[in-house]
Amino acid sequence: MSPGPASSVISPINIQVMLVSGESEIVQVDLLGEDGRVLQREFERVTRNLKGIFRRFDLKFEIRAVAEAGYIRISSKDDFGRIQALNTMPVLLYSIGSAQINPPGNMIYERVMVEGLKEKANFYAGEVSLKGRIWPFNDQPMFVELITSDGKPGVARMLTFDGIETQSFETTLPYKVTEPTTARLTFRQDNPLLSVTDPELEKYIYVYSIEVALNP
Repeated sequence: MSPGPASSVISPINIQVMLVSGESEIVQVDLLGEDGRVLQREFERVTRNLKGIFRRFDLKFEIRAVAEAGYIRISSKDDFGRIQALNTMPVLLYSIGSAQINPPGNMIYERVMVEGLKEKANFYAGEVSLKGRIWPFNDQPMFVELITSDGKPGVARMLTFDGIETQSFETTLPYKVTEPTTARLTFRQDNPLLSVTDPELEKYIYVYSIEVALNP
């Protein structure tokens, strides 16, 4: 809800969000410097409520330069430790001066829409067919994959885009199972500007996922 994209912020940043946690009921809030280093990290336990729960965070930071680009990154995992959702808000960090807070605009909406897909949807015969629309975060490709409860990803498909406007996509993911198996269908995109790689969240700038059921 606040701050919006390209807001100019000083320490401490007052963040206002509506949260829906993953099954783990833990939400992670990170403030990153322009290279990806973690300036501040908070964990919040949130009772899962699909309507969302309002929270405020005050994130403090120190930077050596007068200003640098930064990112507010919020993520949540499911009860198997897989990333369930991750979103990023680009901001400008200032060591001195006054804050200029922009509205969130359309950054509050999901960037992925899959036609006819619902939570725990069933797929059969070794193939997941997907069709929908994506609003890319940047000009990097987006990867789509199935991740089972043991954390092992299946075959990934790379989606490339013409610009960063909303556009259609269509792809298929093959899979092999001998019995009904749940998996997390995951769309992810990286931030190429980060030079520091997080051991768990890597360089992700956006992750969207939904749990599906794979059948022989």
